[in-house]
Amino acid sequence: MQKEAGVAGAQEPKSDLGLEPPGPLPPQIAEACEQVGVRKARLDWISTSVLAGLAALFPWELGVKADPFASAPPGIQPEWYFLFMFQTLKYIPAKILSLDGEVLGILAFGLGGVLWLLVPFIDRGPATGNWSRRVRQAGVFVVIYIIVMTAVAYVLKESR
Repeated sequence: MQKEAGVAGAQEPKSDLGLEPPGPLPPQIAEACEQVGVRKARLDWISTSVLAGLAALFPWELGVKADPFASAPPGIQPEWYFLFMFQTLKYIPAKILSLDGEVLGILAFGLGGVLWLLVPFIDRGPATGNWSRRVRQAGVFVVIYIIVMTAVAYVLKESR
C-alpha cells in the first residue's frame, strides 16, 4: 500500500537486516517479564535503602573529627566567591549590643540575599525601561564593596 504523503511506490522502512519487527509477545511471556521486572525493581530499592541506612548509621571516618566551635586555623580561606564575606566577618566586633557580632553579620548577608532576590518585585522600573536611581546606586555600591573586600583579602593573604 502506498503512503498518501510519500513518493509513489514508497514502502514501510525495514531494519538494516531486512527483518520485520516481531509481533506482540504472548501473554504468558509478557506477564512473566513484567513480574521479573517488578521483583528486580523491589530488590534494587531495598538494597539501596539498606546501603543508605548503613552509610548514615556507620559513616566512614575520614580523619580527626573537627571541633565546630573552635576558630579556624590561621591561613585558611574560603573560595574566592566567599572571600568578601569572610573578610567582612573579620572586621565585625565580637559583641554588638550584647549580641554576637558574627551572627549579626551572617544575618545581614542573609537579609542582603533576600533583598537581592526581591529586587524584580520591588523595583518595577525595568518593565517600563526606567531603573530606579536608588536600586542602581545600591547595586553599584554592592559590586564595589565585593571587589574591594575580595582584593583586601587577597592582599592580606599575600602579605603574610
